[in-house]
Amino acid sequence: MTNTQYPAPTPAARTVPARRSRRRNVLVAAAATVAAATVATLVIVLPGGESAASAAVRTAAQRMGSADTLRAELKSGQSLVRAEVAGDDSKIVYTEPTNVMTVIEVAGVRYSFAGDGSKGATGTSIGDDEKRKAPIAASAADVIRALADDENVTEVGAEKVRGRSATHYRVAVSDATRQRLAAVSDTKRVWFELEQVQDLRTVDVWVSDKLITRVMVQGRRQFSGKDYTTTTDFFDFGAPITIKAPRT
Repeated sequence: MTNTQYPAPTPAARTVPARRSRRRNVLVAAAATVAAATVATLVIVLPGGESAASAAVRTAAQRMGSADTLRAELKSGQSLVRAEVAGDDSKIVYTEPTNVMTVIEVAGVRYSFAGDGSKGATGTSIGDDEKRKAPIAASAADVIRALADDENVTEVGAEKVRGRSATHYRVAVSDATRQRLAAVSDTKRVWFELEQVQDLRTVDVWVSDKLITRVMVQGRRQFSGKDYTTTTDFFDFGAPITIKAPRT
């Protein structure tokens, strides 16, 4: 895996609930069933030509972008990233095979220190002119909306994610998909190791309770020819999460 610097959401200590949802209009048409052997695929088309699968994924992404508190866990190779988010504040623990690093952002100050304790923590004010690292919920929402466009999403089926029922969707990746993704800020794409959009091969999305609960990205590094997989789980939406500055 490349030495990716994962972003941490931005600052202001509070505990807040998830809110707002967008509803879709009633389905107006159902197109046909195509059978091959004993397998059949049903495609439902919404007004404007958008498939039901694409609509479900995009709606879940929209709702996720409104979430104020959540937890996330990203796995890529031997690396693990755990994040807690409350509004603009966050705590992110990066775990590599040989070291652990924690970054906390609260009330406009970023603290970073080795390990998952706070020993040796130092705080640095986050300047307005700094290249900001986008919040994970909004990042996921924008990335998924860019990926899931019109007819490039299909439903795989019902599965479990962290013990909860979820619907698995697959996004067909084309050159047009990569172009849309490239238009999203790299401070948002970096969460999913999508800085180099040409490396992207497949994307799978799981939706539970009309929220994105898992995103799996697979690709091949052009410079090394090595395949990679990044899986990110999102959970505890609306949980009472409070981020506190560490003792220094």
